[in-house]
Amino acid sequence: MGIIRQGWRRFHQLISGHNKLPGINRWERMACEFLQQQGLTLLTGNFRIKAGEVDLIMQDGDTVVFIEVRYRRHQQWASAEESVTRAKQHRICQAAAAYLKKMQITNRCYCRFDVVAINGSLTPPRINWIENAFQQTFF
Repeated sequence: MGIIRQGWRRFHQLISGHNKLPGINRWERMACEFLQQQGLTLLTGNFRIKAGEVDLIMQDGDTVVFIEVRYRRHQQWASAEESVTRAKQHRICQAAAAYLKKMQITNRCYCRFDVVAINGSLTPPRINWIENAFQQTFF
């Protein structure tokens, strides 16, 4: 009983804003915590340029991972996974290219584009991590 209560308390801390990461909403915090448990390291959150943004930028070994976090309470029209359109993928790729250029690591690393889809209500939602969800549309 104690372990369940501790897990539930941790879940509510994540969604309520405790242990905040600047500029990251509760679903992105939840995804970040989940991915850190999987061994990834946070580099930055919500990297924005005029053309688009990347929700989370993390490192997995020698790979820079650009992560789009999508949340859907109901799957009436589309699931969280299905909501990452080609246009959104293109905007994420543009932001990723700008990040790599800004950090001057354009030719020195591997890159990957992941999606973390969160479906369901707050008790607790289902997290689906899709590695290599899509390929870059340009560079």
